[in-house]
Amino acid sequence: MSKSFLGEYSRLNIVISSLLIIIVQLLSVTLIASFAIRELRQSSSVSADEISSILIEPLYNIDDRQTARIGEALLYSGRISRVTILSTASGLVFSRSVGNASFWIPEESRKISFRGIELGSLQIEFSDKVLNGMLGGFLLVTLLMIVSIILATYLANRYFFRKRAALAFNQLFQGIQSIGSGDYSARIEFSGYTDIDAVIETVNDIAVKIEASNRELMDANNTLETRVRLRTSELEAAMTEQKFLQNRLIEAEKMTALGQLSAGIAHELNTPLGAITTAAGTLTEFLEGELPMMADYTASLSPREKTLHNEVMRLGLECNRNPAKTAEARERLYELTAELEARGLERPADLAETLSYLGLGEKVDDLVPFLGTGKDAEIIQTSGETAIARRMTAIVAESAKKATGVVAALKAYLSPAAEDESVPIRIDRDIESVLALMRNMLTDGIVTKLELLPATAIGSPTRFTQVWITLLRIAAQSMRFSGTIKIRTGEWNKYAFVEIEDDGPGIPAETQDSLLKPDHSSNGQAFGSGLDSCRQIIQSCGGAITFESNPGKTVFTVTLPAAQHGAPGPD
Repeated sequence: MSKSFLGEYSRLNIVISSLLIIIVQLLSVTLIASFAIRELRQSSSVSADEISSILIEPLYNIDDRQTARIGEALLYSGRISRVTILSTASGLVFSRSVGNASFWIPEESRKISFRGIELGSLQIEFSDKVLNGMLGGFLLVTLLMIVSIILATYLANRYFFRKRAALAFNQLFQGIQSIGSGDYSARIEFSGYTDIDAVIETVNDIAVKIEASNRELMDANNTLETRVRLRTSELEAAMTEQKFLQNRLIEAEKMTALGQLSAGIAHELNTPLGAITTAAGTLTEFLEGELPMMADYTASLSPREKTLHNEVMRLGLECNRNPAKTAEARERLYELTAELEARGLERPADLAETLSYLGLGEKVDDLVPFLGTGKDAEIIQTSGETAIARRMTAIVAESAKKATGVVAALKAYLSPAAEDESVPIRIDRDIESVLALMRNMLTDGIVTKLELLPATAIGSPTRFTQVWITLLRIAAQSMRFSGTIKIRTGEWNKYAFVEIEDDGPGIPAETQDSLLKPDHSSNGQAFGSGLDSCRQIIQSCGGAITFESNPGKTVFTVTLPAAQHGAPGPD
C-alpha cells in the first residue's frame, strides 16, 4: 500500500498534539482530584464532629425517635452513604445505608459523651457522588477540548500546510522525474524554503555530475568494444596456454606414477607367467610320459585294483579344480597320517603324503572302502597323475586371468582415446582396476580393507584412475608401506564419494592449510606430491577433494556429482 509523506506528517502531527493535550489534561484532572479528595477528607472529619455534637441532646434524653430522624436527615443530604448510631442506654438506635462507601474518603467513627458520661457512638461512611460529579464534568470539558484541537489541527494541515508543501514538493518531484528520464540538463527552480532548497541544490549538483560522467562514459564507450575484443583474445590465448600446461603437468605426473608402478606391474605379470610356464612343463611331461602308459597299466590291474584306480581319478579331478583348496588340504599331512594309522592301513605315512599331494586328504572316507589291495600307494600315485594334470590346467587358467586383469587395467590407464572423454564411470570398479595395478606396492606390510558400494560419476576414466593412484601412493608412502588402508565408495544425496583412509602419522599441522593450494610445494615429502593435479581433475568434473588428518588417521574424501539415473557406468 502506497503512503504519502505529507499525509503521514499530518497524521503524525495530529497524533502527537492529541497525546500532549491528553497528557496535560490527565495531569490536571489528577491534580484537581487530589486537592478535592484532601478537602473532602477534612470536611468529612469536621462533619463527623458536628454531627456528634448534635446527637448529644437526644442521646442524653434517651430520645431514640429524634436520634433516628437525625440519621435519616444525614442520609438524605447526599454526602453520606451509611449511618450507624449506638446508644449506651438503648443499644442500636439507627443503622442504614443508601449506596456504596467512598473509595477515597475513609470511614469516620466518634464516641459521644457529655460531662464524663458516655452516651453512645457514631459511625459514618461517606459517598463519592459529589466527587464523581465534579470529575465527570471536568473530563467532559477535557474531551470537548481534545476534539476541538484535533479538528482544528486537521483542518489547518489539510487546507493550509499540505497545499503549500505540495506546491514545493511537486516542483521537486517533477524536476527529479525529468532528470531520472535522462534529461540531465534539466534544473529544478528553488522554492524559497531553506530545507527544501537544500534538497533541490543537492539534486541539481547530482544532475551536473551525472551529465559530466555521462559524457565521459560515452567517449569511453566508443573505444570499449575494441579494447574488450583485444582483452578477450588475450584471455583466450592465456587460458589455452594454461590448459595446455595443465594437461602436460597431469600427463607428466601420470608417467611418473606409471614409472613408480612399473616394477610392481612387471612382478604381477611375471608371477602368473612363471606359474603358467611351470604348469605347461608338467602337463607336457604327463602327456608325453605317463598318459601313453596309462592304458597298459590299467589293463594289468585286477578288478578291485581298477575300482580303486577309477575312484582315485574321479576324486582327483573333482578336488583339483581349485589350486588354493588343494594347498589347504596338503597342510593336514600330520593329521592325515595319524588318521590312516588308526584305520590300520599299510604304510600310512607314504599313503598320507601321496593323498595330500593329490589333494585327497579330505576324501579318505570315500577311498577307505576301496583300499587294502596291497598296492594302494602305487595305484594312488599312478592314478593321481591325472589329478595333477587337472591341477595344472586350473593353475594355467587362474594365472592367465590374473595376467589378463593386470594388462586390462594397464591398457585402460594408458588409453589415449579416453583422455578427455567424459563418460559414466563405475568408481568402485575403477578402484578395483587400480588395485590390480598397485598390487605389488600394496602387498608387503600393507593391509587393504575395502567397502566398495556402487558409485557412478561422469568424467575421464584415465584422469580418475590417476587420482586414485596418487591418493593410494600418498597413503602408502606416508605409512612407510606398513599399516592399514581403508577404501570406501558409495553414493549419498546425489553425490558419489570415495574415502581413502590410512593409519599413518598424519599430515604435519604446519602444511595442512596449504596442502591443496596450487602453489603448495611438497619439498620431497609424500604429502602434496600430485595433489594439485588431483584437485584440478576433480574440480573440472564439478567435484571437490578434502581431507581430515590427525596422528594415526588421515582421510582423503573425493565427492563428485553422481551420474543421473539411467546412465550407469559400463559393466
